[in-house]
Amino acid sequence: MHIAWKRTVIGGEELRYDFCAYVVGNINIARIYRTKDPDGHFVWSVNMTIGDSFSRLCNTPL
Repeated sequence: MHIAWKRTVIGGEELRYDFCAYVVGNINIARIYRTKDPDGHFVWSVNMTIGDSFSRLCNTPL
């Protein structure tokens, strides 16, 4: 399986520290992104998806 990574696009803007993984046919399988916790520490999070079930996470218009 070949996985391609692309930056997440929201409102036409590519986000820093925010990426989506795709497989053949541009099917979204995961999103990894960085946020800050209440103490100001950076936290990396991963959302796993199947097909189009959460595809708007990786290309959400605002």
